[in-house]
This record gives sequence, C-alpha cells and structure tokens, in this order.
Amino acid sequence: MLSILDSKNQPVRYARPGENVQVKLSYVDDDQVQKGDVLCPRDLMMPTSSLFEAELDLLDLPGSRAIFSRGYMCMIHLHTYSDQITLKDIVWTIEKDPQTGEMKKKEGVKFARGNSKNLVRIATYSPIALEKLSDLAALGRFTLRDEGKTIAIGRITRYIPAKKGSVSQLAKKLESTVKIGSAAVGQDNAPMKDKVEAVVFNMETGEAEQAAAKLDQIEEEGDD
Repeated sequence: MLSILDSKNQPVRYARPGENVQVKLSYVDDDQVQKGDVLCPRDLMMPTSSLFEAELDLLDLPGSRAIFSRGYMCMIHLHTYSDQITLKDIVWTIEKDPQTGEMKKKEGVKFARGNSKNLVRIATYSPIALEKLSDLAALGRFTLRDEGKTIAIGRITRYIPAKKGSVSQLAKKLESTVKIGSAAVGQDNAPMKDKVEAVVFNMETGEAEQAAAKLDQIEEEGDD
C-alpha cells in the first residue's frame, strides 16, 4: 500500500513531476530504502546497471591528476545517487590538435585530457538505477567530481542490465495455470495455491525465485 502526502502533510491522490511530497510505503523497513532508490511499478522494473557507456565532456582536471585514463577513480552524481566509480575504457576522444588548433577524433586511445569530448565506459561498485538519456533525461545525465570540483558532464547512451529477472517472469509462470470449476489448478493438476507459494518475488534482488520451504514441511533429523 502506498500513500502520498503533500507539503502541508495532507493526503493527496497523486503528485506531478517537480512537486515535493512524502511517500509512505508498506512492507518496507527503513533500512531497505537507500539514497538513489527509484520507485517504479513491479511489472515495469527500473533498469539497473554496474557498467554503462556514456558521452563525456571533460572539463578542467585537477592539477595533480591532469590525465584521464583507464582506472581513474572519482565520484559520480546521478539523480540522488552518489558514489565512487572507475573508468573502464575510453572508446574515442575528440580534442584540439595543439599544432593546427582543429578538433580531431582519435579512437583506441589510452588517455584523455581536459576540455575534450569522449565516449567512455564506466563501472560502479554496485548496481544503480539509471536510464539512457534518450529514454529518460532525468536519469540519464550525471556529473563526475574529483577533489571538490566538477570535472565532467556525462550522458548515458547504453548500459548492461545488472538483473534480467523481473516480476513479468513470475507472471508468465502463473499464466500456465488454469481454473477448473471453483478450484484453480496448474497444468500438472496441483492446486493453484501451491503454485503461487512455490514462486515468490524477492524485492531485494528484483527476481522471481522459489519460495523457502515452510517450517512445518521440513523433516527433522531422525524422522522416518
């Protein structure tokens, strides 16, 4: 169950983008809600990833770290999420040629300098909720910060999903059940109640999985 309170602490039926509200959730403990979490429908799960590709506009880099190369570590700020990331690879970079002053694109480079445009791959330490800029701009833009200053502005172009399981898989499993009279049974004639209990949705992993055996169904040692 979910309820929404407006800025005056009054219950409202809905909220629009940009409004500040309080959201109350049932069946969720305080320690299960972390900064960077995103509310979404169970049948349309928010994508998460720990490896994504992005167009990156490098700004002025810190004097002590003037080269942006593989293994570079700094802080990412994406919607409300912030944590340390690692640069995995630079696909290409576009920077000014010091001799001609023209912008040149170089592929397969090992490092990039400040004031350049790049296509990079970034790894996070844990999966984060994100989207491609083309699909949802608010969850597709980010900044990188190092030594107290913003060093880059990024736009997510693609990502590798961290989790492939979803509630839709659970729904497909339950679609195989049919109802006979007032009793619901599966294709193997087992009661539908047993079918539902056999598969549960794990809210922490975001996947459908087998339910743990009930205590009264576990045989104790020594039982015949």
